[in-house]
Amino acid sequence: MRHTKKVWVVEDDDAFALIIRKVFGEHTGIEVDVFRDGTEAVERVKNATVRLAHPVLLDLDFDYRSGFEVLEATRTSEKQRSMPVISLTHTNSEKSLERACSLGANNFLLKDDRLADTLHRMYEY
Repeated sequence: MRHTKKVWVVEDDDAFALIIRKVFGEHTGIEVDVFRDGTEAVERVKNATVRLAHPVLLDLDFDYRSGFEVLEATRTSEKQRSMPVISLTHTNSEKSLERACSLGANNFLLKDDRLADTLHRMYEY
């Protein structure tokens, strides 16, 4: 029996959330949960009694509850700290990347026109 894998997408840009959903929807056994801002993601992390998702694709910039706050909540949670977190960003700003890295981000993906191809490769890995 094949188990369903879960991917969290914390992304407020509908176009990128749709691309990510579409790419993972092409592969069976993957369930995608999309959060439009970090508030619900932080609450789910804080209140969880079991490991919730693998991996998390996390936009760093929101108007309310930034991706950095979600990352920090994930890394301070005993149950969730081992979840792979891949930061999504429009820019490769050294300051943002250093901050995300210092908070425990595992990797980064640029939100550009090659995102779908990159996600397909990630799935194959």
